This record gives sequence, structure tokens and C-alpha cells, in this order.
Amino acid sequence: LDFEELLTQDGDIESIDLGHGGLWLGFSVPTHKLIHFYGSARIGWGAIDIRTRNAVFDELDQVFVLTPEAGIELNVTRWFKLAGTVGYRYLDGINESSFYTNDDFRGAFAGITLRFGGFGSYHDSDW
Repeated sequence: LDFEELLTQDGDIESIDLGHGGLWLGFSVPTHKLIHFYGSARIGWGAIDIRTRNAVFDELDQVFVLTPEAGIELNVTRWFKLAGTVGYRYLDGINESSFYTNDDFRGAFAGITLRFGGFGSYHDSDW
């Protein structure tokens, strides 16, 4: 099942929200090249909230989330980077008495990230 199928399974479900926080570790090498590799992993705890038409929050599950990703980063300017990534969200801890399972929230994803800021010295820059 995907999110849309979960929402249409029961006409009373208005939305399903997944939120999590934790540690985010990442790296990019070699950063002085115009195009370079990027990788990261997020690990932490969160919650899944189900909102129904009749109640504010019908169910709240505490979950563990692990999200590794990898991709390519482009140095657009000294203060702006653009990255395209792919990854996988692993989730565990869904209440087994629920009509949904851990697999309903696991899966591959792709993303585009815009990064702004100071990224260190570029004395040996290829761009």
C-alpha cells in the first residue's frame, strides 16, 4: 500500500502524517570538484499520526526511522549547491493491531536539495 491507498481504505481517514527527528550525518567528496558524490543517513525516532473526520488524532504510533541516501552534488556558486539524491526509508514500530504495517511506510525515494551557505575554502577548485 502507499499513502493514497491508506487514505482511501477508510473513508473516515483525512490524513496520515509521519514526523521524525534525530541525528543526520553526511559527507561529500571531493567538495572542490564541480560535480561530486554526496551521501547521508538520518536515524531517529518519530511518530505517525492519523487524523480522522470525527476525531483530532485517532491513533499515534512511536516509530524508529533510518533513512540512508546517496547522490550527486553540483557546486553552482561558492555559496550555492544543488544535489540530486536517492534513498530508502526504513521504519519500524507500527502498532501491530493497526490496519497498516511497517511496510506501508517503508520505501525508496528521490529528492532534489538546494543548499545555501559557506562551504569552506575553494583554493584548489576545478570550477
